[in-house]
Amino acid sequence: MNYAEYSDAARKANALAELDQLDAAIQAFAVLVKEKLSPIDRSLMAYNVFTLHERKGDNAGAEKWIDLAIEFEKPLLRIFAAEHKASFLARIGRRDESLLEHPAATESEKERFTQNIALLK
Repeated sequence: MNYAEYSDAARKANALAELDQLDAAIQAFAVLVKEKLSPIDRSLMAYNVFTLHERKGDNAGAEKWIDLAIEFEKPLLRIFAAEHKASFLARIGRRDESLLEHPAATESEKERFTQNIALLK
């Protein structure tokens, strides 16, 4: 899939989400996760599926997709999805699960995580 096709498909999936056609949007983003895209793009598409499952109230589905997003970003030493998972877990009452031991977290990020955890308590 070339960039134009990818960009067009992502825009269409986003438009479906904006129209509250969540199941169709989930399917459209999930197809992109399976494409031969960069790991970070695949992570972002999995993240989009996560957000849609959360909007539907499907926490198990949301957690499955955020975990997949984390797997795509982990080799790149990125923590975008991991931070969003921590926030999601806090929203669903699982505040004790922390990012403090994330292998890619810098000391400043660990400090920010600690401060955010304190605010949530």
